[in-house]
Amino acid sequence: SMLKSNTLDVVTWNLEWFGSAGNGPDDEALQFENAKKVITELNADIIGVQEIVDEAKITELATSTGYTYVSETMSWQDGADQKVGFLYKPSVVTVKKEKVLLSKLFSDIKNNGVKLDGYPNDRSDFLWSSGRLPYMVEFEATINGVKQTLNVVNLHAKANEDADMFPYNRRKYDVKVLKDSLDAQYANANLIILG
Repeated sequence: SMLKSNTLDVVTWNLEWFGSAGNGPDDEALQFENAKKVITELNADIIGVQEIVDEAKITELATSTGYTYVSETMSWQDGADQKVGFLYKPSVVTVKKEKVLLSKLFSDIKNNGVKLDGYPNDRSDFLWSSGRLPYMVEFEATINGVKQTLNVVNLHAKANEDADMFPYNRRKYDVKVLKDSLDAQYANANLIILG
């Protein structure tokens, strides 16, 4: 068994409409308390979270468990939209940079009518669930006495809907665009992709 100080524990968790009054679990207080228990027991260094609606509530959860919450809301998202972010232990890792991936491409699609060749059903505006873009944070961690930089990408792709292949084909196209971008810009970087 390895000592915790010699590892970096990274986890991903879809919190199912966290903080949404109209979606997800009916009992938000219970959802909060259960999430608090799980996060405390996991004791991970970085937790990628998806489906965050109430960022004040996730920040409260982070603070109550010794974590810091970081995310970046896109200009086209409103308060009811699902977002992705990270909980991290500031005693273990620091945030060096953060970036919403593919944001210029999506902005060009949304604002300038750019079309992606071969996008399913010719609906480029549906890229990454209509703008729920991958979010990357560059963390610096000291593991076993060695300082390391790693880029962690958190994504929340479109879910399937019954036997309809459109959501699957969208997800497949979206991931290819992401892979091509990561290959071009981060070919030699330490990458973790989760979601």
